[in-house]
Amino acid sequence: MFARASGWPSVFRPLSAASVAQAVNRTLERVGLGDVSGAIVKSLPFGQRHFVEIARAIVSEPNLLLLDEPATGLTERERERLATLVKDIAAQGCAQMLIEHDLELIGRLCNRVTVINQGHHIFTGTPAAAQREPEVVRAYLGMNQLISGGGDDARG
Repeated sequence: MFARASGWPSVFRPLSAASVAQAVNRTLERVGLGDVSGAIVKSLPFGQRHFVEIARAIVSEPNLLLLDEPATGLTERERERLATLVKDIAAQGCAQMLIEHDLELIGRLCNRVTVINQGHHIFTGTPAAAQREPEVVRAYLGMNQLISGGGDDARG
């Protein structure tokens, strides 16, 4: 299990400053922050700091990525960037779990959703079907949507 007597597990691949810098710069470019790679994170605007957090999560090329409310506080333009990035990450083979209250974004990004209300599972299915499910509508969309029938597609 250990590569050396020092106790470092053999599962860690050798890292050099150059290889780490290359991976970080490549990831910053990927999330649209290549032009601010030398900046102090706390000096960046909120949306850019948010993308730095995503970059931190994907720099190691994980097999599973958990995104907890990634659209919170983002501008519409940043939400578009986020949607493109999430699709790109999925296209690279990374499974994702997205926890989000932006139902329009969920409808665009997810082919399957699970809805939890007050800690209880109330629905699993497509985003479009979730919009027609009475319990989901009551919990998240409001009674007006239930009365009017909601939308037929995930964006609706």
